[in-house]
Amino acid sequence: MNYIRVNTNDNKVVVTAEASLITNYDRQNYVWVIRFYKSKDYSKPIAAKTYLDQVFTPKKNIKSNPTFEDSFVLDVPPGTYVAEVAVLDVSRIIDPNLLHDQDVMKSCGVTFARKKFVVGPHE
Repeated sequence: MNYIRVNTNDNKVVVTAEASLITNYDRQNYVWVIRFYKSKDYSKPIAAKTYLDQVFTPKKNIKSNPTFEDSFVLDVPPGTYVAEVAVLDVSRIIDPNLLHDQDVMKSCGVTFARKKFVVGPHE
């Protein structure tokens, strides 16, 4: 992952990221995933989203730098949290239902990065 940035305004969180990929095969398909955790507790995300409707396919043997940006409103108390952005290779998943299986998705990870951020007081 080239970078991950997190900006907050109270409980609104904007996450941007960029990855570096070089694919070895034709039609190698990737998706972005974002997960949010309470700081230092990576056992279960407090929120997560997999962008299955935004599959991207870089050209074979050519470096690409796909970017990610999205905003979220987290309904969480003030405190320190972690955003995790990942790129998953979903090329070999034949059954679309498996895209919702967390164990399958973990095995597809290509690259990821984490960034701490603070959610301010709710008004």
